[in-house]
Amino acid sequence: MTRPFSDSPPIPPQNSPSIPPQLAAKLARTSSDPTCTKIAAVPAAVGDDLPVEILLDIFSRLPVKSLLRFRSVCKLWRGLIGDTSLVGVHFSRSLRNVLHQHFLITAYSLEKSKLTILSGDTHSGGGEPACLFSFSNCRFQQTLFGRVKGFAWHPHRYKFIRREEFRYLINPSTRQIVEIPLNNFGLDINSCLYALGFSRNREEFKVLSISDGFECHILTIRMSGIGEWKKVNSLMPDEIKNEFWSIRYQDCVCIAGVMHWILWEIKKIATFNLETESFSTMELPVELQTSSVSGRTFYLLEIDGCLAVVCDGDVPEFGSSRIDLWVLKEYEIGNWVGEIINLPGYYLGAYITGSVPCSGEIMLSTLRRSAESAIVPLYDRSTRSFREVEIPLPPSLSSNDVKLGDPVVYTESLFSFRFLFISLD
Repeated sequence: MTRPFSDSPPIPPQNSPSIPPQLAAKLARTSSDPTCTKIAAVPAAVGDDLPVEILLDIFSRLPVKSLLRFRSVCKLWRGLIGDTSLVGVHFSRSLRNVLHQHFLITAYSLEKSKLTILSGDTHSGGGEPACLFSFSNCRFQQTLFGRVKGFAWHPHRYKFIRREEFRYLINPSTRQIVEIPLNNFGLDINSCLYALGFSRNREEFKVLSISDGFECHILTIRMSGIGEWKKVNSLMPDEIKNEFWSIRYQDCVCIAGVMHWILWEIKKIATFNLETESFSTMELPVELQTSSVSGRTFYLLEIDGCLAVVCDGDVPEFGSSRIDLWVLKEYEIGNWVGEIINLPGYYLGAYITGSVPCSGEIMLSTLRRSAESAIVPLYDRSTRSFREVEIPLPPSLSSNDVKLGDPVVYTESLFSFRFLFISLD
């Protein structure tokens, strides 16, 4: 517990975020400096003597859109809202707040070669989605999202906009889009595999690049800026090397600072630990280790903060379409828990794209209902029931030539870059 700022501070509310020593020292300097704006400058309706602990607790519960406006109230508020200590507390609380969960979906116009990225509410029963970004002269019809720490990630070549030599990291909450520089160390820079992860101990993003010669480099991205590519000293085990290129078009799943890829041919999961910067393997669920299932698709996802193996596709012997799901409930001991999701006929061919944190719901792929609207089905794992979120499309996208991508859930995040990001002009 940090030292209070006054001799007799009020008791903070339950679950109030603690203030790191570095921030406490900075705030103490700010409050004692007569040239700085004090809390007393806040309008009386808010409170003339509101303690900093209370302010932080309130800020950690608010939507990002409101916090971005509140930065202009005074210097103290701007400093608090921009501090990294609030970013982590805010994200943790956003994970538990259904109102802070949204989904991204892409809409691509074949006629106009235009890509639009939309955002909708997972808890909403309707309403037109917000347009976050719009790009002209796009050559690829759909965009697949990865998702890490409230960010969307475009890891694959040819799957985004005009400049194929860059990768893109997007914060939908702050509407920032950052270019990830190409790794120029590889023999063939166009054949590099890229993956994104988040180091929770250091509160920083890391991009892993694997060249066709299996030489690995890593890039660190902090709020203060992008670092330089550096070589990873640890070697990739031979059993992974022989199968790794089979996952070229598979995005990794980062859980607890560890990247994961499924290697189906050897019935293993390849891992890369961002803290130790080393490769390893882990076991698939027991039921899959001896399975010879053909004609079905296996992939990894994050389900409610846990690693999950998903198997979907038709099951001829059952005469239906179903999804088999294994969730790793206890990571350290490898406790996989399996379940089966039977899809009704009108969702035939649907597959899982992610989950809504702390809700027990799984999001399925987009289904086009008409030229003017589409639906995103959600499956509640506790009640085994489905519900739908309708997506009314704006007139500019209400055409049958517009192709909709898969929805991906993201959690509101205050993580904001203080360096220059890409211009959308």
